[in-house]
Order: sequence, then C-alpha cells, then structure tokens
Amino acid sequence: MNYPAHLAVTAIGLALIMEFFLGGVDIALVVIAALSALMPDMDHPEAKGRMIVNAAVAILAVWIAFAGSMLVAFLIILGWFVGSNFFVEHRGHFHSFAAAGLFGLLIYWALGEQAGLWAAIGYSAHILEDGMFKVW
Repeated sequence: MNYPAHLAVTAIGLALIMEFFLGGVDIALVVIAALSALMPDMDHPEAKGRMIVNAAVAILAVWIAFAGSMLVAFLIILGWFVGSNFFVEHRGHFHSFAAAGLFGLLIYWALGEQAGLWAAIGYSAHILEDGMFKVW
C-alpha cells in the first residue's frame, strides 16, 4: 500500500474501533496511530515515515548541538544516516511486530502510556495492511 492508503485505512479503522469498543474517538490518539502507520516504511529511501524520522533526527541533533555537544550531535546524525542507508533493507526488520513494540516503547517514554499503546497499534496496523491488501 502507499502512504495515503496506510494513513486512511489506519485512521478510519482505528476510529471505528474506538467508537464501537471504547465509546468514543480520541482524535489525538488516532493521529498518533495513523502517523505511526508510516513508520515501518522508514527503511525505504523515499518513504514519508523516513522523511519524518530524518527531520526528527536533525532537530534532535541541532538541539543537542545548541546544548553544547557538537560531537554527540555529529554522531547521532552519522549513525542514523549511515545505518539507515547501508545496513537495512526494505521490508526487513522494520516490518515486524517486535519493531512495533519497540516503537511503542519509544513513544510511551516520550509521550505517555496511551500514546505508546496507540503508536504500537498503528505501527502494527501497517504490517497487517501490507499482508491483507495488494502492495502497490
């Protein structure tokens, strides 16, 4: 599936699940889940998820550089860009439920329990969607 389809299927599907099983839709959690559905493709050079992660890595590195550690900022950028360009393959480790769990833990650490849970659900939805629908 392409990224608009992943966004739409995840957002609509999880909003319906929230409405029918949880008694109401939390738009912020649907947005977190839908954006998380883009993350498994971050191993593809042209993926929207990768563009989001690239921007986040750059912002983190600039923030660390302004905090006074140019070496750490340089190592973060070097590690991400070398690692993501030379040591991963598309539909490899990032397309796994283990990666979904790790991503959920990262978001849990950054944004809290509910955000982490729905981020992992959105990430997992991408993997399920790729398995259920023709990839185009």
